[in-house]
Amino acid sequence: MTAIDWERRLLAQQGLEIRQRHIWGAVQGYGSDRDCEVPATAFFLHIAVVDDPGDLLGTEDQVARNIEAIGQSRFGSGMSYNALAFNTGRLYEAQPLTRRGTHTVNTFERTHCPTHPGSLTAPGWNNNVNARALCLPQQVDDPVTDAQIDAAARWAAVQIRAGLAAPWARWHGHRCVTAKDCPGGRAFDRINELQALTEHYVKNGLEDIVTKDEMNQVADMVVDKLLAAEVGEDRTVKAALRMASKAPAAARDLQRTLTEKIQSALLSEPGDVAVTVTAEQIEEAVKAALREGTGA
Repeated sequence: MTAIDWERRLLAQQGLEIRQRHIWGAVQGYGSDRDCEVPATAFFLHIAVVDDPGDLLGTEDQVARNIEAIGQSRFGSGMSYNALAFNTGRLYEAQPLTRRGTHTVNTFERTHCPTHPGSLTAPGWNNNVNARALCLPQQVDDPVTDAQIDAAARWAAVQIRAGLAAPWARWHGHRCVTAKDCPGGRAFDRINELQALTEHYVKNGLEDIVTKDEMNQVADMVVDKLLAAEVGEDRTVKAALRMASKAPAAARDLQRTLTEKIQSALLSEPGDVAVTVTAEQIEEAVKAALREGTGA
């Protein structure tokens, strides 16, 4: 029986952010019964082989509607998959987790996956009954971003933590059960990484995650500290930046000093902020400090 409000409540309690169907403009209805088994015993990664022309919400909404239209025309039950993960890392709600999807059928009739541990058995070899599918809305040769892998891992992990999927549910590619290239080589090569990250989130939950906005706030705070900090004798970072801008060698030396000060500033912050800010974030903070100090 489809239980949309129930599954949404369970996912929200685990901290998952997902763009719901009525927000992205789903055309089809998803309230009719299409029986499936709960908890799910596997996850499948698909690729839609569609163009994703931009990262704006409106663009992604249209891509989601296009994929829904394709699923409706082919199978007559709306979106084929249970979720979409865009290259931005945004998750989109698709077929309800308590309503059987389409398109994942074990035509090989394999009981176990040859490339990833886990059972592939399903009633009538129809993995839509006891597995859940996530789709990457893009072309095969498009990059598979870290944000997509992270989003897919979160999506699977919260299902396990909420009891919507079994603890032993593992990731597979669509090609593991049928003679297709799906989800493409780039995505398939990251399934082991996806599985490991899913297990991390199952163990630790999503509460330790810092959003991009929060990370940017931390970086801005660190930059402010850096600009007022002293380097050398009675010289602030801002003053040193003005001088360093005239000498490339001095600028390189100062960048190393800035990086050390950023790390020190992060470690002085309360909680676990220091371990959640990435090396890329530190690099961006250095660049921001240099831009502000030199007026570039």
